[in-house]
Amino acid sequence: MLELSLRTLRRIRWFSPLKCSVSSLRPFGFLVAMFLALAWFPVSMLYAAPSMEQRVLPLLHGFEWRDRPADFTDLGEGVDQVLMAIAANPQWHGVIRFRALAALRYFPNPTVARFLETLIGQDSSPGLVRRGLHAYAQAFGNKEPSKVADFAEPLLAHGNSSVRMQAAQILQALPRNTVSVRVQQALDAGVALAQPEGVVR
Repeated sequence: MLELSLRTLRRIRWFSPLKCSVSSLRPFGFLVAMFLALAWFPVSMLYAAPSMEQRVLPLLHGFEWRDRPADFTDLGEGVDQVLMAIAANPQWHGVIRFRALAALRYFPNPTVARFLETLIGQDSSPGLVRRGLHAYAQAFGNKEPSKVADFAEPLLAHGNSSVRMQAAQILQALPRNTVSVRVQQALDAGVALAQPEGVVR
């Protein structure tokens, strides 16, 4: 009986309240540490940052659309690449593509210039050609008026009257010495706005 009680006392001493509390608190302590770590972890890091396309697209939507340069330029690098991709993608609605072209005038760099020059010279859509020419003139008309004239003059012979009118308006706004004499004479006579056959090439 005495031997049994001694064994019981040893067991009680081994499983002391202190040892039991420490061992039982280990999982709880781990959870507390995890909670504190998450509390200090920035919430923004838990979500993926929106892509540049996701940031640009809302700027191209809206019933009454008014584009402001800062809305696009303040987004940082890569905006012009997204705008060109949208403008070149026929899966997008025409209005979105037109607005993307209009916004490209805020990025007068060589890449945008080549893109607009290709679109003006090759695209079969009158709406894209007209808006691409307007963006090109807005972006480069002050620094490179002769180059703008070179791309606008052939469009005076375009089959679409809206494209011809846009080209004529742009050429009339350029310095006279950047426009060829024959085209300037046709513009002065108003022939370019009437019919494509009237422009002497």
